[in-house]
Amino acid sequence: MTTDFMLREFAKKITAICTPDEIFLFSHKTGQDGLLISFKLCIVVSECDSEELENRLYLDLESDVPFDLLVYSKSEWEMLLKKGDSFASQIKRTGRVLNEANQA
Repeated sequence: MTTDFMLREFAKKITAICTPDEIFLFSHKTGQDGLLISFKLCIVVSECDSEELENRLYLDLESDVPFDLLVYSKSEWEMLLKKGDSFASQIKRTGRVLNEANQA
């Protein structure tokens, strides 16, 4: 399986658990063979308890590849984007969108 396919399938699993506005890939590692070794995602969701959702995702998601998640509510995300030096701003600038609620 390709890295892109694995990441998109993982994004689908997230979407089955919650309704994310956006899912960003902000870090990943591949081995010399090109296979995915680990990845980090940022998930932006409409108003929710982001900590509770993050815990639920860690419990409900399964992956053969180690992963890390950051979950922000839409209001947290918007507030942090206003600060140009925030980690959220860096993710928005450099991350790759895997899924958006408004994509066709």
